Amino acid sequence: MTTSRSPELVNGILTSWIPFTTPGTANTAPCSTAMYVLEGRPDFIAVYDPWYGQHVNTALQCMAKEQTTWWDQTAAPATTFLLGPFACPTQFTTGTTSVINSETTLVGCCPSGYDFQGTIMSALSATQCLKTLTSGQVITPLTTAGVGYTTTTMTIGAAGYSLHGVQVNGYIFADAVATGSSSTSTSPTGSSPSSTNSGTSSPSSSASSSELSIGAKAGIGIGVALGVIGICCLIGALLILRRRSARTPEKGNFEPVPIYSPGYQGAPGLENTWKPPEEMAAARYVSEMPGQTQSIPHFIEIGT
Repeated sequence: MTTSRSPELVNGILTSWIPFTTPGTANTAPCSTAMYVLEGRPDFIAVYDPWYGQHVNTALQCMAKEQTTWWDQTAAPATTFLLGPFACPTQFTTGTTSVINSETTLVGCCPSGYDFQGTIMSALSATQCLKTLTSGQVITPLTTAGVGYTTTTMTIGAAGYSLHGVQVNGYIFADAVATGSSSTSTSPTGSSPSSTNSGTSSPSSSASSSELSIGAKAGIGIGVALGVIGICCLIGALLILRRRSARTPEKGNFEPVPIYSPGYQGAPGLENTWKPPEEMAAARYVSEMPGQTQSIPHFIEIGT
């Protein structure tokens, strides 16, 4: 991680930025086939889901920690986690980019081989990227079997089928300021946002000293003493005048001075891009962040 961005308040919700420009894992083959059937939705099979590596097969880590933190957000968060600065990780390609303003660009990434569906979705809405399967293709998603999981073989029928690939989205900032050593990562989707290390140089200064003469020191002392006496006399005169002119203040109608507060708008354009996440039906996730636990989803068996 090469850059950082301070938290921002957007529409009353604290937005915390997570830098994510590293390539990520390269377990392409096992990750592309790690899929499961969503509970209550035999027509909904998810791939590249962080939940899979958290609870189904913990030995298979397909998602980077930053991706998991971004995805495992509640529907009504007090704090929103967004990725930025950002670059599509390994196994993902750029589905689209959306220019928010001259300083900010939103990037939507889909798993390789999955098609962008035209809309950048928020976390927990796995409808941004789909992969169409044709008749005769065979897939082996996992389903629940009692307390464990079992592999179910499915053959795609004439109507076809679509797999839901979990997306990852983030922001590129033109004004990103580096806070550490600069590094560059590459991915199949494009280039990482550039970062600039702006080191601060301490200006060189030379100090020269000269001794004051005894006469100069004496003059300074006399001047300071006279100044103090003069200030004391002035204060005393002002107090006397104030006592003589003191009178009861007249009552009147006073209106409060209006205070204009335009309100914090957050990062330009960002408040218009975040939408409350649409949770996939009956699916709930467990966050990697300490202290947050939620129920683990169960799946239905969809047949062999």
